[in-house]
Amino acid sequence: MTDFLRVSVGYMFSFVAYVAFFVAVYKLFQISTALDEIKELLKSQRRSDFSGQGPASPSVSSGDAFSDDAAAEYAKNLLRAVNEEEQRAAAERSATGHAGTH
Repeated sequence: MTDFLRVSVGYMFSFVAYVAFFVAVYKLFQISTALDEIKELLKSQRRSDFSGQGPASPSVSSGDAFSDDAAAEYAKNLLRAVNEEEQRAAAERSATGHAGTH
C-alpha cells in the first residue's frame, strides 16, 4: 500500500512539474509577443517621426530624446499592464483552484 502511495505521489509531482514547465514556456511566449509588439510600435513611431522631418538635422537628434523618453514610458506602461493582467489572472486561478490552463 505504501509503495502505491509513493508511486502516486511521484506521478503527481511529475505532472505538476510538467504543467509548471509548460505554463512557464507559455508565459515566455506571451512576454516575447508583447516585446515584439513594443518593438514594432517603437519602430513605427520612429519611422513616423523621421518621415515628417525630412533629412537628418540637429533638430532630429533633439526630437529623438523626447520620443525615446515617450517610447520608454509607453513601454513601461504596457509592461505594467501586462504584469497586472497576469497577476489578476493568477489570483483568479488560485481563487477558483485551477492549476493554470490559461
